[in-house]
Amino acid sequence: MDCLPCKGGYNCKDKGIGNIMKLGNMYKCPPGHYCPRGIGLDPYPCPAGTYLDEETAAASLSSFDLAFTGASSFASDVKSCKLCPVGYFCPIGTGNRYANPCPGGYICPLGSGDKILCPPGFYCKGPGEEQQVLCPEGFYCPMGTEEPIPCSGNQVCDAGSASSVQRKLTKYDCEEGTYLLVDRCLPCEPGHVCVQYTSQKYPIYYTPDDPDLDEGGYECPAGYYCPAGTTPDKIQACPPGTFRLDKRGQSIEDCLPCPDGSANSLFGSRVCILCGRGATNNENRDDCECIGAFRTWQESTNSCVCEKGYFDPTLTEADQTSTADLDCKPIVQPICGINEFINEDN
Repeated sequence: MDCLPCKGGYNCKDKGIGNIMKLGNMYKCPPGHYCPRGIGLDPYPCPAGTYLDEETAAASLSSFDLAFTGASSFASDVKSCKLCPVGYFCPIGTGNRYANPCPGGYICPLGSGDKILCPPGFYCKGPGEEQQVLCPEGFYCPMGTEEPIPCSGNQVCDAGSASSVQRKLTKYDCEEGTYLLVDRCLPCEPGHVCVQYTSQKYPIYYTPDDPDLDEGGYECPAGYYCPAGTTPDKIQACPPGTFRLDKRGQSIEDCLPCPDGSANSLFGSRVCILCGRGATNNENRDDCECIGAFRTWQESTNSCVCEKGYFDPTLTEADQTSTADLDCKPIVQPICGINEFINEDN
């Protein structure tokens, strides 16, 4: 009996093989390979982009072919290798069509031998999803994107964008306490208050109900000072003992101390109160105090009056016009005799 060439679809790797058809799958061509009919031939791997696994449908051959031409139902040529399915990639010699699922950020069309980066302007979420999806408006998708990347507030991203485009700033991009200068939002200038949406370096009119006049801010009011970047809730009041008559104060140094003989007890005052006759300012200039002893300064009358139990002294010199700065004298009650009493005039 003569030795015959190995049948197609089998790998005759051993010596002394008898009827190979009766040996079942022992010499079957391995997965991912095909085995042509011949002598001394090793299995050929399926090319990249194809596969050959247990589920691959074998060619339907007649019993005559199987018995007399040496053919088999196993893989005998490259035509037995099938194209890799969509969503998967098949390197050379792939024996399982589902062994290599396409990862996120890649696409794997039909017959892929390797994963391919998701194209710019699209995103690719991986197996089980649509191969590639157009990047939506408001997002951008560079090459290899798995999830769309949101645009920031100063960027523009149309549908299908592969990158973001820097949008030119407008005053509506600037926050409270800032103003727009060409393409930058800068802190509001000292002496001014920036409310919102202004491109004025020195805003004066804040009229939200009249957009034609509205400058988005205003001058720092009298009695206050406004450092750089001031918003309405951060305006600083001049402290007691000081005043500021004009607008546009920039720092606490712009709050002036009350002049000698005057005082101010309020925050944010435009003026100081002149202390009345017989009074002067205290050390902190936030109140008036009487010069003469036993006197009390009355804010309502802006004058110094004698305390209870004391009285104003009489003028003693011809050139004196007031006793307001003199010490008050104690009231001395007379001693009454028998059957006498002290009336209202003492």
